[in-house]
Amino acid sequence: MHERSLSPEFKREIMKRISHWERFRGSAEEKLNMVEADRELIRLMELEIELEPLSTECREIRRQIASLETCHEHYVENVKATLEMIGSMTPAPILDCGEACGARQEEAIAYMQALWTWRDADTLPDNADDHTREVFGLLGKRTGAKLPLVEHLIGKLGDNGYRVYADEDEDFDLTESRIQHLEICNYNWRENLRIVLQEIAAGKRLFDWHVPDGYNTHGDCPNRVSELRDTIASAAAWAEGDTEKAGRWGKALGESTLEKRWLVASLCKHVSMQHKKFGGDQLLVRPSL
Repeated sequence: MHERSLSPEFKREIMKRISHWERFRGSAEEKLNMVEADRELIRLMELEIELEPLSTECREIRRQIASLETCHEHYVENVKATLEMIGSMTPAPILDCGEACGARQEEAIAYMQALWTWRDADTLPDNADDHTREVFGLLGKRTGAKLPLVEHLIGKLGDNGYRVYADEDEDFDLTESRIQHLEICNYNWRENLRIVLQEIAAGKRLFDWHVPDGYNTHGDCPNRVSELRDTIASAAAWAEGDTEKAGRWGKALGESTLEKRWLVASLCKHVSMQHKKFGGDQLLVRPSL
């Protein structure tokens, strides 16, 4: 796709409007370059300018779209919740970066309690639950080398914002760094936790960062294309006026307005951009506006 030369006036308009792109990496100039290189982004920006003044509801839903993270456990549910918002034009909270559902919060507490038991008991209690049995099985015998790491892990499970040390002092070769990046909202949180337990037991690193069977952190993009393909295709069909192909999402999105079509197109584009490394730009369609 060839870059399009944009007028200085249009560039200034773009720069005013990319503050809600805070989840995209890079400076404002780099984001501007990204828009210039992508005809779909240019068209979405043109429509945003044409739609001014945007309604308050539209602005808030667009902000929600920009905050969607593929690495979040509830990314798929968040995308669908955003479509529901567009249908009713009623902004609503979704689970954001760092936030977890009640079930995962309860699971984190269960693991924390299991670690307390491992720390304080000489042997596995007869009445131990599954979490405690798993922790004892992965950690093995209590030793002086393991205890400080387990204390850090307890801190992280009790407070997702817990920091082992300042970012500038971080050493990615240490297990402490794994603990620091154990984000409760991450789709791979449970597997990451088990990796941490295994590495504490072994006293060394056993897994790589940012690989499918390794330790995955904030920003790592799992392949959610198969879970979202039909939803995105239905939303795109609605935006293009094909209510039959839109199916149930056509009913959920309701009456078509330019603001709503722009929001749906922005959501489809956002999801496709995030999945580009998995071929999502081909597998996830976007409406033509």
